[in-house]
Amino acid sequence: MNIPPLLALLPAAVLLYIVYSDLRDLRIPDWSVGLLFLLFAVGQAPDLWAVPLAWRVVVALAVFGICFVLFAAHLLGGGDVKLLPVVLLYVPAERLSWYFLTLSVCVIVTFSVIRLVRRADLNWRWRGLSDDARYPLGPAIALAALVYTFLGQTVETILAG
Repeated sequence: MNIPPLLALLPAAVLLYIVYSDLRDLRIPDWSVGLLFLLFAVGQAPDLWAVPLAWRVVVALAVFGICFVLFAAHLLGGGDVKLLPVVLLYVPAERLSWYFLTLSVCVIVTFSVIRLVRRADLNWRWRGLSDDARYPLGPAIALAALVYTFLGQTVETILAG
């Protein structure tokens, strides 16, 4: 997400709510994904027909198609199918590899933390932390977006040498 930090606070607040909601209920509310899309559309309105923006839309549509196939195979939840393409709209096409690297790390971290919490048997009432049959992917997608937004340039600089 290559937007000024002050303007990133609104989508960041929505992303934090998505983390909370997916951990609590194993659900990502449609309105939250819709609001992320609306914030993107409003923020990008002046450049709506620019070529770089068109590539973001193409990537988002391709990822939506792949996610839909995974949803049909019961490998991905419906909220995750909607969330990932909308988050990818915020990522410039030339930075996708960095976002997916961040997403991979966040998936491993959130999976590990959730697994540790479940093993600790703390009797959580949140479904995302207690349902052993399912893992919420929304927190990893949202946290990757937050990390990429607020630390992406710093991480790229460090790793690029």
